[in-house]
This record gives sequence, structure tokens and C-alpha cells, in this order.
Amino acid sequence: FLSAMVSLSGPDNGVFVIQLNDGKDNRFDAVLLPALLKALDDVEAHDGPTAVVITGTGKFFSNGFSFEWLGKDPSTAVASLHKLLQRLLRLSVPSVAAINGHAFAGGAMLALACDHKVMNKEKGMLCVNELDMGMGLSPQMLALLKAKVPTAAQGPILLGATRVTAAQALPMGLIHEGVAANDVLPRAVALAESHAKKGLKKVVYKQVKEGLYKEFLDVMVAADAAPLAVPVPTPKALAQL
Repeated sequence: FLSAMVSLSGPDNGVFVIQLNDGKDNRFDAVLLPALLKALDDVEAHDGPTAVVITGTGKFFSNGFSFEWLGKDPSTAVASLHKLLQRLLRLSVPSVAAINGHAFAGGAMLALACDHKVMNKEKGMLCVNELDMGMGLSPQMLALLKAKVPTAAQGPILLGATRVTAAQALPMGLIHEGVAANDVLPRAVALAESHAKKGLKKVVYKQVKEGLYKEFLDVMVAADAAPLAVPVPTPKALAQL
């Protein structure tokens, strides 16, 4: 157990479960994101077969940034998300997003950054809705989304900010499976267990992932060295969303 907002359980047959639960809609803030990164540290430190499932609570996987944090300290907030996305692309063990409910904005990016995605086909919803909020997408965010969103889906998902259900996301190549609400976590855990053996040789798994995503990781690293390059709504505008 890491914090009131992020819990870590396991390993059970090599599978850890990270659950986001802030009592609301699991928005990223100065407490939740560091706790999530610490949970990933603990997962990677495990010897033996290893995999991780990331899930939310109730009707929400995550709705992305806390507007209060984003409005107060946009540079730190956005940089923290960049760190998480890059971390997941480099993660040395298989990862599965158990998308139990709404995954919007940064929450959608968190889900997409995982290696495998299982989604609630009854009430799950995925949406990269930054444009609807008047917020741009940074080079780091775009690199992640180009790596994870098939080319044919980039128009409706990134420019259209389209909300998609599991039934729509599956043929678009955004998720790997849509299941009933009660089956999301058990199915994600079973899928993670089937891949946990790959997390035994963590150096090998990480090498393959870093090679697979090299062009996107290179963009992220280069952008990290530059000033923040994304339009962020003013606190007043965020308060009106």
C-alpha cells in the first residue's frame, strides 16, 4: 500500500496490481503521480517472473490532470506526466491497462502507454480530449500517441477528440479486448500472468521495448531538454471546464 490514492498489491503468480483510487475520478496531482511512479519502481525491483496491471476504481480509470494542479503549476504537472509516459514505454516488465471506466486525456495516455489493454465493454470510454479543453499536445504526448494510436485512428482520436467505447476501440487497434465490467480486472490479471515469464529477464524485455519505441523515445528525451512546448489553458479557463 503506497498512499490513499494509489495501492499496490501482489505479486500473485508474478502479477502486481496498481489501483488508482482518489475517491473521485483519479486525476493526476502532486501526490498521485509520484505514488504511481514509486509503485512502478517496486514492481521492477521484484525478482522472478513479473507483470503489472494498472486499473482505476468504480466508473473511472482516470480523467487525467487535476485542473487545480495544472492551473497552479503547469510546467511541473506536464513534466510529471511526460516522465510517467516515458517510464511506461521503457518499463522492463509486461504491463496491462485494465480500463474499468472512463479514461480521458492524460488518463487515456496512461492506458495507451501500457503494453496490453483490456476495456470495460459496458461502461468504458476512452478519449484524448485535450483539444476540447483548449489544451495542446506536447511533443512528448504526441510521440506517445503516435507510437500507440494506429495511423488510421489518429484523425478521429487526436484531432476529433472522439469518445470511443470498447466496441469502437477494438477495431481501431486501441485496445486488445473488450469484456464485461466484472471481468475487466480478472481478465487483465490473467493476461498479465500469461506474460509474466517475459518479465523474468527484465534487461531483455526493456531492450526490446526501447528498440521498438526508439524513434519516439528520442523525441521525448530531446523535448525534455527544451522549455515546455504545449499551450495550457489559464486557471480561469480550466475552472470553467
